[in-house]
Amino acid sequence: MLEIIDQGILSHHPDRGAYMPWITPLPDGTSIACQHIGAGLGTPDNHIAVLRSADGRAWTEQGSIHPGGLPTDGWAYRGPQISVVPDGRLVMTATRFQAGEGPLFDPDSEALQRPEMLLFWSTDAGH
Repeated sequence: MLEIIDQGILSHHPDRGAYMPWITPLPDGTSIACQHIGAGLGTPDNHIAVLRSADGRAWTEQGSIHPGGLPTDGWAYRGPQISVVPDGRLVMTATRFQAGEGPLFDPDSEALQRPEMLLFWSTDAGH
């Protein structure tokens, strides 16, 4: 059985939401986290931010993985997850949705904009 042993907020900005956080303990005892942020859960401005913590309680946002802070490629990024692979590299998976006309998800038709799966690698612990 699993139980909640702690809970809290990784980051809070009054002008945006932070969604689907993922925390990964690193071999050096620190932690790295990622989440998608934007004006709303399914808005076209969703992009991925990375955070770090030395103790798992206080978090520092390292910034966006997108050059300049926000994606300019016509895609909205969601659901990132970071894992440590056996050779010590970090791998991040995420999904991006084409940010065209209308919402990313239409609750009436249950249609999504066109998605793509992504894979990112880091050899420097996500720096």
